[in-house]
Amino acid sequence: MLWAQSWFYFLYSFIKQIGYLWNPWSSSQRVLLKKVGKEILYAHQNRHKIELDIESKGLDGLVTRIDRFSEELTIETLKASYPNHSFLGEEFGMQEGRGEDADWCWIIDPLDGTKNFVHGVPQFCVSIAVQHKGVTQHGVIYDPVRDEMFSASRGKGARLNQRRINVSERKTIDGGFFTTGHPLERKRNGEVISYAKQHFESLQKISEAGGQVRRLGSAALDLCYVAAGRFDGYFEMSIKPWDIAAGELIVTEARGVVVDHTGAHNSMTSGSIFACNVKLLKPLMQTVVPIWGDVL
Repeated sequence: MLWAQSWFYFLYSFIKQIGYLWNPWSSSQRVLLKKVGKEILYAHQNRHKIELDIESKGLDGLVTRIDRFSEELTIETLKASYPNHSFLGEEFGMQEGRGEDADWCWIIDPLDGTKNFVHGVPQFCVSIAVQHKGVTQHGVIYDPVRDEMFSASRGKGARLNQRRINVSERKTIDGGFFTTGHPLERKRNGEVISYAKQHFESLQKISEAGGQVRRLGSAALDLCYVAAGRFDGYFEMSIKPWDIAAGELIVTEARGVVVDHTGAHNSMTSGSIFACNVKLLKPLMQTVVPIWGDVL
């Protein structure tokens, strides 16, 4: 299975990029990632020949054998070097570590943008973050289609490949360029809540204020694009920790700010997120949050 071997070797190399004893910008590692990225593109471009075993996860979208295979082997590989660390993955949930090393937690999304991948849309990535005592220390997000690696280590800034990046300096919604996601239902107290009406009203409100909104289908890349100044801001009301763990640090290290709908740095828990520069944060939240209302 060429795709499986290629994806695994890519992940193995990719993981090494953010080990806390590893240089995340090693030139030899970048060369290796480029070689393996070609194999990933082969799998993507020849997906019609591959048994993807696509399943629905209900409100959580689609899952393929690539998601499961990649996450399982990623964790197994990491455990060989860090047997007592904790792991949180999209497909297999939380695996608690042991002893003091359990305070280190790897948060893994082996394929963010699964629906894009399944339908042949070239907008997906791998996202891995390393936390210590709940604080993200390192994050790397790799887009094999464009050969773009976004990375950050706490206190050391954010980079796209070898270039330092920063968020945009826009101060107003007018003229702004934003990105969001469209998960239109969520569970609350065991009940499925629809917030399609509130979500699309918020898009209309931004449009009326002179802004434009796009939906690309990968929260991790959305955050990277904010960090690089490609988008002025990102907002979403129902997001998972593995979608944003690495991207949150990348935006913050790119001189941006990431908060939830209350203004707290708690998006990993609350599931709501706003990411932009500090001057744009207030007008963006004032435009969107009142419309979201009690669905949060």
